[in-house]
Amino acid sequence: MHNWRSRKGAMRHPDDGLIEEYTRLFAGRETASAELEQFMADPSGGYLLVKAGAGLGKTALMASLVARHRNDLAYHFFSPRVSESLQETVFLRNILEQMGSWYGLTDPPAGQPEDMRKRYDALLGRSPQGNQTLILDGLDEVTGWDLSRYLARRLPSGLHFILTVRDTGRDPVEDFALPADQVRAMPLV
Repeated sequence: MHNWRSRKGAMRHPDDGLIEEYTRLFAGRETASAELEQFMADPSGGYLLVKAGAGLGKTALMASLVARHRNDLAYHFFSPRVSESLQETVFLRNILEQMGSWYGLTDPPAGQPEDMRKRYDALLGRSPQGNQTLILDGLDEVTGWDLSRYLARRLPSGLHFILTVRDTGRDPVEDFALPADQVRAMPLV
């Protein structure tokens, strides 16, 4: 069972060990890091889709961004190395807890998955306080439930989603039903 704490001490999920590991290994990518920072500062919000082949540094780049901005953004890493991270309810509870402060909420996410889905929908139906960013790493790792249900929507101004996905030749905009006019691509090579 997760304990509710203030935003600064919010439950960050077991992926913290993964973040620390990838941050230790991270080097370079100054241009990509600058592009991420620029996207996060844009008041219009939207989606940034980071796409690359396996092992080309998507997760390390996101871990580095989280390490620099740990208390200023929300994040979730989908990783088979942390099997719990692939569960829909863990994902929902994790991001709702982190995003709550953007909307002036202090109560923990509670209830059944449907209750948490309704809360998610309500939050994303309005602009957050200031520019805010949610990082979702490893979209392609999710199986057994439909992640597009949480992505198939226009984002309000000020809300940024940075998404990473393995380049498999498929179109992630189509696969995750992203609003194409709000998506910027950032291929890593």
